[in-house]
Amino acid sequence: IKIDRKKEMKQVEVNEWYELEKNDEEYWEEYILWLENFTINYPSFYNTDEIDKIDAIKNIDKKRIKELKYLYRRIKEYAKDNYISSNIWNQGDYYIIHFNNINYAIGIIETNETLYFCNRLNEKESEQYSINYEDIVMNRKQISSRIIDQKLNILASMINIMIEENVPVEAIERKIEDTLDKSEKNKIKKRIKHKN
Repeated sequence: IKIDRKKEMKQVEVNEWYELEKNDEEYWEEYILWLENFTINYPSFYNTDEIDKIDAIKNIDKKRIKELKYLYRRIKEYAKDNYISSNIWNQGDYYIIHFNNINYAIGIIETNETLYFCNRLNEKESEQYSINYEDIVMNRKQISSRIIDQKLNILASMINIMIEENVPVEAIERKIEDTLDKSEKNKIKKRIKHKN
């Protein structure tokens, strides 16, 4: 297996930077204010290397564009901790966040290279669920996630009781998988019905 050392080192740098900055509220406040201003003229952009060749874009803006991957990572971690699903799109996914009454789709596309994108949304595009940016920065727990935690704890207790009563683990797993499969099929049926 050929290991790309340059890529590996770059990833280590990214991880180190992210761990240092992820709790820096000042950085994230500056970043969203930059995004708000930058997207007035560039409502949609990717963090492609081609950005470096565009003279009209200032160097500080190029730096911030490249940092979009950190914003995506921060949103993804918050969403995971709060049971918020991403929106699947093309060959990647995205989350919608809002700040100062403006909604943004922040996402990733994985093809030959990994690209991060930002789209400033208009009102019609903003109808989907969006995450409050300040909740992400302050790491505020969503009310719905507390309810989910409680329900998951009840489920875990029930599973523990069944295991103590010698119900085979395989039977429990099978029942959970069957229930999830049925639930997913019902969701698809509802979506088709809703479209018609």
